[in-house]
Amino acid sequence: MQNNDELIEKYSKRAIGILKRSGIPAYPKFYDLFYTYASGTNFELNRKLNEKFASGICPDLQFVEALYSEFLSSKGVEDRLSAVTDEILGTIAKVHTTIDSAKSNSDNYSEMLDNVIGDLSEQSDQKAISQLTIKLIKMTKEMQHANEKLKDELATAKSNISSLKDEVDQVRQEALRDPLTKIDNRKSFDRFLANAVTNAEESGEPLSLVMIDIDHFKKFNDLWGHQTGDQVLRLVGSTLRSGTRESDLAARYGGEEFALVLPDTNLEHAIKVAEKIRNIIKDRKLYKRSTNENLGRITISAGVATFRSGDSSESLVERADRCLYAAKHNGRNRVIGEDNPLVKKIKKVA
Repeated sequence: MQNNDELIEKYSKRAIGILKRSGIPAYPKFYDLFYTYASGTNFELNRKLNEKFASGICPDLQFVEALYSEFLSSKGVEDRLSAVTDEILGTIAKVHTTIDSAKSNSDNYSEMLDNVIGDLSEQSDQKAISQLTIKLIKMTKEMQHANEKLKDELATAKSNISSLKDEVDQVRQEALRDPLTKIDNRKSFDRFLANAVTNAEESGEPLSLVMIDIDHFKKFNDLWGHQTGDQVLRLVGSTLRSGTRESDLAARYGGEEFALVLPDTNLEHAIKVAEKIRNIIKDRKLYKRSTNENLGRITISAGVATFRSGDSSESLVERADRCLYAAKHNGRNRVIGEDNPLVKKIKKVA
C-alpha cells in the first residue's frame, strides 16, 4: 500500500502530465483542478473530464476555467465573508473600547462626586459651597454628555453590525447559488435533500426527486460555442425556478444536469410537474444573441423517483438517475417515473 507521500507525488506527476499534454498553463488553480482529478475525490469533476478525454479532444483553457469555477472556486465568497467578518470584529472592538472609556469616565465621576460631597459636608462658607455646587453641576453635565455620546456610538455600532449581519447572510446565500443559472447549486441541493429525506421519514409525508439532463447539450457548445451553451443552461434554470413552488428546490446538479426536490409531492404529481417543465422548454425557440439566428429547440430528459421509508439521499438519487437513464435510453425528450416498466430494463446507471 502506498503511503501518503507516495500518493501525493503520484497525483502531482499525473496532474502536471495532463497540463503539459493539454497545453494548459500550469497556474496553481489548474494544477489544483487536475490534482483533484488525479486523486479521484470529486466524482462529478472526474466524470466531465473523462467524457472530454473519451471524445479524443484535449480540454481547452475555456473548458478548464469553467470546470474550476464550477467545482473548486469559492475564493470570491470566502474573500467577501472574510472582509465582512473583519469589519464585524473591528466594530465589536470599537464597542469594547467605547464601553471601557465609559466605565473609566463613570469611575472618575463617582470618585470626584465622593470628593465634592465630602468637601460640601465640611464647608459652612456660602461662597465655597456655591463654588462646589457649580463644580458638581459641571461634572454632572459632562457625565450626561459622555453618556449621550456613548448612547449614540452604541446605536451606530448596533446599526453597523446589523447591516454587516445582513451582508453575511447574503454572502452565505450566494455560496449556495450557481453563479451562471442563479438557481441553487450542488452544495445547496445536498443539504436540502438530506433535510427533506429526514422530514419525510419522520412525518410520513411524500417526497419526490426529479433528475434532469439537457439532451445533446454538447452539440450547443460544439456548434455555437460556450456562450450559447451558457444561454441554454440559463434558460433551463429559469424555467425550473419559475415552474416550481417556494417550498421546492430547483438546483444545478452539475454541468448540464439539474434536479428538483419536491416535498409533499407524490410520484404522480411529480411526473406532471416534470412534464409541464419539459413541454415549456420544448416549446421555446433558442436564438443566437449576436445574430438572432434560430438555433432550434432545447429538449430535456427527466427521471422521477419518490421517497420510500429507509431511503437515504444517495438511494433516492440513484433511483431517479436510473429513471433518467431510461428516458435517455428510450429516445430522450421524455419523463419517466420509477413506476414505468422501462426502468426495470435498465441494469445500472451509466
